[in-house]
Amino acid sequence: MTRKSLSGLAVLILVMWTIWQNTTSSSSSVPTTTAPTATPLPQVLAGTTQLTTSLTATTSSKTYIVEKVVDGDTIKVRVGGQLKTVRLVGINTPETVDPRKPVECMGQAASDRLKQLLTGTEVGLETDPTQADQDRYGRWLRFVFLPDGTDVGQQLLEEGLAQEALYSDTPHRYRAEYLLAQSRAQQLQSGLWQPGVCPQ
Repeated sequence: MTRKSLSGLAVLILVMWTIWQNTTSSSSSVPTTTAPTATPLPQVLAGTTQLTTSLTATTSSKTYIVEKVVDGDTIKVRVGGQLKTVRLVGINTPETVDPRKPVECMGQAASDRLKQLLTGTEVGLETDPTQADQDRYGRWLRFVFLPDGTDVGQQLLEEGLAQEALYSDTPHRYRAEYLLAQSRAQQLQSGLWQPGVCPQ
């Protein structure tokens, strides 16, 4: 083999070696990727009172001290130096204070539960643009939220101590969630929905 042939062979080997080095280097520098992890969807389990993300309160930063629980769906909060009556929107509990009516079945239980939840507690009040600001008695119509974001109306529905109710001809903003909470209470036969607890 001539010197020229050997020189050409050396160049060829050098080129091939360089290509091989580049290929190996580039393959080792490819970044590894991790498959994206799916974000868990919020779930509502039967019998629980955990709120879904859609029920997170959008209230003002202002809170009010609950001075008195009138019954299962009505409270009094302090506004400045005065007490203001608030009617919870979207629910109705059995009657306990109407002088024209006897105390209704489970009414005292609903009232006692609301006292347990709210007496002396700071709450957030949320208006609903689809509802009036006040009813004909001058009571504020509001959704009421605990400091942890719990919707008090939904809580009572979950426990079977209230029924979903429209306070106007227009459905309120949380009606779908409230009906779902009531349906769960019915399925679990909680509170008002216990067989035979409130005979007709």
